[in-house]
Amino acid sequence: VQYRGAVNILFQLLVTVGILIANLINFATLNLHPIGWRVSLGLALVPAMLLFIGSIVIPETPTSLIERDRLHLRHVVCMVMGSAWMA
Repeated sequence: VQYRGAVNILFQLLVTVGILIANLINFATLNLHPIGWRVSLGLALVPAMLLFIGSIVIPETPTSLIERDRLHLRHVVCMVMGSAWMA
């Protein structure tokens, strides 16, 4: 809870830096007339694939288990949050 504001600001900063990098890539590929848009689109595929693969392998969180009403996985929630949490 004490880091929530810092994480939110860090997220906003990283989004802004990502937009800046995307614009710099577009500016760099502007003069590659026949294939510039392909290079730009191909470079955008790299972080998109990293996010896609990361979303597949990310573990379940207690909050997502509760939101999706999967409390039959109670042992996972108890292991992560502590056994007194579900009491």
